[in-house]
Amino acid sequence: FAGLCKICASVGFVGDVVDLWLQLGNRQLVSLAELDPVVGPPFQRFVSWVVDRFTSGAAFFTALQAVDGTAEDKIRADEFVRRVQHLGFHFASEAEGRTTFEGLDIHRTGHVSEREVAYVVPSKS
Repeated sequence: FAGLCKICASVGFVGDVVDLWLQLGNRQLVSLAELDPVVGPPFQRFVSWVVDRFTSGAAFFTALQAVDGTAEDKIRADEFVRRVQHLGFHFASEAEGRTTFEGLDIHRTGHVSEREVAYVVPSKS
């Protein structure tokens, strides 16, 4: 239970952790859609697009860098949304783009790195 509390705090989950724990039961994995039915499906749509189009988070990050011809190792939220749209993915709203960025910014630094994207986005098998 302590591990779940730590994970929830690290991702900014402010819901009822005890209720979440009870609902999970003995399961070891839970989907984002189960934790947040509003954010989960659009984020999964984005991740599926990345995997289908680029095959991995690392390849996607390389494509993000190539949009402006830079080799930046970290990309800010505003740049991320603009570059993703340039690559052909369209967010339903500005908020969806921001939320997607936040889902990739696992260290909450205000920018994403190749390592973060590769960690969150699985490689195509």
